[in-house]
Amino acid sequence: MKLTARQIENLEIIAQDAVNHELLTIARRQACAEYPKKESPSPRYHFSDIPNNDEGRELVRLMRKYLNPKYKMTAKGQYLKDGENWRSHSYGQPLALSKCIRLYLDPK
Repeated sequence: MKLTARQIENLEIIAQDAVNHELLTIARRQACAEYPKKESPSPRYHFSDIPNNDEGRELVRLMRKYLNPKYKMTAKGQYLKDGENWRSHSYGQPLALSKCIRLYLDPK
């Protein structure tokens, strides 16, 4: 089979594109390897299993009072009390029906 000049030119272009693509891939891999890996972010919640009793709620109140204003604290319920059904609380359970409290700290 004899190739025409146009077919040979097209094959050369395809080969050059493949080489360029391979070189670009190698350069990207080297660039990624040179940048330091980011540390995984700290967990959103920092305090968990705080009992949901007077003492635990007092702890949460004092933490809100003395927390650095650069941070926002959110308290959410953890572990439903016995006899409660989680299906009726699809958007999160209220603190009143929780055994424990979990505190989330986020920068503002």
